[in-house]
Amino acid sequence: MHQKFETAAGYSLSAVSVEQFDLLRLLRNSIVHAGGLPSADLLSVSRALSAASAKNWENLTGAAPSALVAAGRPVDLNQGELVAALAITKSLAEQLNEGLQNALPREVWADLLCEDFRAELSKYTHEHQRARKLPGYARKHFRVIGLTVDEIKKATQRMAW
Repeated sequence: MHQKFETAAGYSLSAVSVEQFDLLRLLRNSIVHAGGLPSADLLSVSRALSAASAKNWENLTGAAPSALVAAGRPVDLNQGELVAALAITKSLAEQLNEGLQNALPREVWADLLCEDFRAELSKYTHEHQRARKLPGYARKHFRVIGLTVDEIKKATQRMAW
């Protein structure tokens, strides 16, 4: 999916993050589907990580990825791997968010703002209430996009509000 996103968005994710996410995915699959025993793919990926990925993993977990995975020995996860999982997924989520910000046209963001506002704050049905509340909602939830008042107004017109 990461490659499909990069192609569609025209945005490159960090190779370190993607490598580490792949390791996490394979660790999870070994635990869920094989009683913790590492698959051939997990063994291969854990040993083939780039130096930057392995170093970052070790910084996050306190152990080298190759020490975590051994043929025939169940994977033993600790607090460090939990920290790594949270850090890696957060980093990828932030990168995906940044890629989407640049990939989607501003009109799409303005329309999404209106859809979200309608779904969450349906009690503001009167036009004057929406006009007063919507810019604040945009600042709170869509701040990073930086929609202008004019863009928001045009979106409300498209929504036939």
